[in-house]
Amino acid sequence: MFAQRNCWSQLGTYNFQGNASNCLSPILTKMTLDMGIVIMTAAALSFVGLGEQPPTPALGTMISDGAKYMPTQWWLTVFPALAIMIIVLSFNLLGDSFRDLFSTEEKQ
Repeated sequence: MFAQRNCWSQLGTYNFQGNASNCLSPILTKMTLDMGIVIMTAAALSFVGLGEQPPTPALGTMISDGAKYMPTQWWLTVFPALAIMIIVLSFNLLGDSFRDLFSTEEKQ
């Protein structure tokens, strides 16, 4: 009876470890790729006034406030937009590199 119980407990441990290692890479990749979507959604909501309320700074609010001064003070809009672009691009590149790193198919 002890041997049977010990065998089943080790089998469950090995099964859990194998499944956890197989599930970790897609979950990590999906999380990093979805961060760009989350940041873009938060910036869009704060741009239209539905995100963080003043005085809390948000990139979308900065773009919205700077749009009034676009012809003369263009940097008030351009730099927050560039920050959003760089952040989203970096998360997408990080997710792509995680996908390539954890890829199980044969590398050529």
